[in-house]
Amino acid sequence: MVVEMTESRLGAAGEAAVINALTSVGIPCYLPFGEGNTADLIAEIGGKPLKLQVKSCGNATATVTFRLAKRRRLGWRPYTDVDYFALYASHYKKVLLVPWQKGQTSINVRFRNTVKARKTDIAADDIDILKVVEEIEHGVQKPH
Repeated sequence: MVVEMTESRLGAAGEAAVINALTSVGIPCYLPFGEGNTADLIAEIGGKPLKLQVKSCGNATATVTFRLAKRRRLGWRPYTDVDYFALYASHYKKVLLVPWQKGQTSINVRFRNTVKARKTDIAADDIDILKVVEEIEHGVQKPH
């Protein structure tokens, strides 16, 4: 039996995929308890606890847009209290990691090269979660 992939189930699948990717290489992960937390999970990367907000998308397009903002009554508001966004592209079975940037509300990730690729698109391979974790651990990328 196939169950419909609702937004809530896609989000849960994304969190599970991120935890699996990190713990499979020995990164400890912690889940905040209760409602209204500022992050979906905490991961110890490079000897430092980092707050991660997980965003999931099921689109199969060559370039996928991830919304990096909170939905509120009066529209979308950027996050201000996380260190990184962990992105899960369910169609591609890819987990990505990008640093939080002040005021950023979305990111376009390119999974396949196309003629219509924009200069602002980020190649998925450049932000693969294991690549970024290695950069953080070796001091190449500094958490905010």
